[in-house]
Amino acid sequence: MPIQDTSTTESFDGNGSTTTPYPLTLQRDRDEDIKLSVGGVVSTDFTISPDGIRTGTAIPSGTAVIAYRVTPLSQEQTFPSNTTPAAEDVRAALDKATLMIQELANRITQLET
Repeated sequence: MPIQDTSTTESFDGNGSTTTPYPLTLQRDRDEDIKLSVGGVVSTDFTISPDGIRTGTAIPSGTAVIAYRVTPLSQEQTFPSNTTPAAEDVRAALDKATLMIQELANRITQLET
């Protein structure tokens, strides 16, 4: 998954539904890396499916819904010594590093403003 987008957050307005998804386009390593803020409060009452995020409670219109990515600052890929790693393993490791760098750069920018 080459990283094409530098976004680390997506913002929505509450849609008053538990069945209409919020379309999620954030690139991520795992769905577990996506967090949700509803009206400024972190929420765990949501699920992610291929068509987006669904909340367990209807969020009223006018309420800010923010999906954001928090990639663990670790590297799961193992590269044994004296072997040539598979291209997809190298790509996955670089993609995860790119996601982490984007999030750290975003945090620095927030501190500067």
